Amino acid sequence: MPRRGLRTSRHGRLTSTWPATVAEQARLTGAHLREAWGSFLGRIPWQWFATLTFDPTRGRPASRAVVEREATWWARLVAEVVRWPVGWVCAPERGRGGLWHGHLLLLGRSQDWSPAAARPAWEARNGRIDLRPVQDAPGIALYTSKEAATAGRIILSDTLTQYQPRASTANFVPLWTKDTHD
Repeated sequence: MPRRGLRTSRHGRLTSTWPATVAEQARLTGAHLREAWGSFLGRIPWQWFATLTFDPTRGRPASRAVVEREATWWARLVAEVVRWPVGWVCAPERGRGGLWHGHLLLLGRSQDWSPAAARPAWEARNGRIDLRPVQDAPGIALYTSKEAATAGRIILSDTLTQYQPRASTANFVPLWTKDTHD
C-alpha cells in the first residue's frame, strides 16, 4: 500500500499527488502554497507547455479524475513517441465556465524535440490541445500551479527525478521562511 499522497499508476510506478502532501507537511495554504509551487516548478527547465481541453459534444463534461487520467496518458504517449523518458507535471484546472481542462509542463533529454507528433492522438480521443514551447519557465510554472492552491492538485511524473533543476538560483524563492510563517 503506497504512503499517503502517493499512488500507483497502472504500470506499477509511483506518482505523487500534490499539493496535499506538501500542504500537510509544510502547512502552506493560499498564496504561500501557490508561491511554493511556483518556486519549486520554476527551477526546472521546462521545454513545452500544453493546455488539454475536452470537447463537450463527445459526451459528458470531463471530471478532474478524467483530466488527470487522460493528461497522464498523453504524457506517457509523448515519451513513447520520442523514445526516451519525458518529465512532466500535470495540473487539472476548472475554467471560468466550470469545465475541467489540464495543463502539462514537459521536458526531455534534448533541446531539439517536440511532443507535436502525439497531438493527433489527443485530438482524436478528447478534443483540442494548445502546445507551445516554454519561454519563461518560472512564469509558466506559476501559471500552471495557480489552481493547486485552491481546489486542484498537481501530479508529478516518476521520470521527473531524471532531470536536474537549474544550477542558477538567482531567482530562487524559498519554499518556507521563518518570517512568512510565524
